Amino acid sequence: MRTIQGSDRIRKGLMGVVTVALVIGVGSSIPSVPMLFAVPTYYAEFNDTGGLSVGDKVRIAGVDVGDVTSMDIKGDKVEIGYTLGGRQIGTESRAAIRTDTILGRKNIQVEPRGNKILKPRGFLPVEQTQTPYQIYDAFLGRFADKKTFFH
Repeated sequence: MRTIQGSDRIRKGLMGVVTVALVIGVGSSIPSVPMLFAVPTYYAEFNDTGGLSVGDKVRIAGVDVGDVTSMDIKGDKVEIGYTLGGRQIGTESRAAIRTDTILGRKNIQVEPRGNKILKPRGFLPVEQTQTPYQIYDAFLGRFADKKTFFH
């Protein structure tokens, strides 16, 4: 049996230390690895959610391309985060909340517009969005001036 001697012992010891350091370094960077595969999120400001939920689909030309990822109240508006599955849209694009099924499931329909590309974390303002027609909007609009209806 051969024994480790002299410089061979130092070289193998250094290789062991370097290997351990690499394993620790790679192991501690694992939480940041998903950032390599992150899908860009875009945002649109709506007057209300229109019944939309996180996880609902985002469509371009009727094709599912992404999902609704977040909803956050910003003043009297709702900021909705969504993904586009690697597709790009322009800064003049339009987004509308639409009813998807007869049971009321919703989606965001995006109509790409504009020559300037909307960057990830980009924002479509409320002027470029539309919420669905709600029956209570019609109800309140028709009876808002009739106090006897609500009392």
